[in-house]
Amino acid sequence: MPCILKPVPLWSGKQVFSFCLDKSTEFYRYLPLNRIEISNEAEERQSNLHDFTVLISEGQLLMGTLCKLSMGNASAGILQLIWSEQGERQGAAFLTCVQKIGHLFLA
Repeated sequence: MPCILKPVPLWSGKQVFSFCLDKSTEFYRYLPLNRIEISNEAEERQSNLHDFTVLISEGQLLMGTLCKLSMGNASAGILQLIWSEQGERQGAAFLTCVQKIGHLFLA
């Protein structure tokens, strides 16, 4: 169900990303705040600490910002979790879905 219904139905980015996840996907990861990424104190005050925790429950991205660490550049990323727990076919399907969404967004 879209997060905005009127005047036209609109989906959030978290909802769109959740289309790629299987309903059995469960993921929790806290990504520590890297002080190098934040250039000044004003940005640090504006940053939401909840954005550094990625929570996926029952195939729905509930909170967090997806980045290189949470997606798969690390040993405990979403891609590795899907690949090891749900199999290589589901991992390939996840990658295909994410690539299609990225292509549609950029096109």
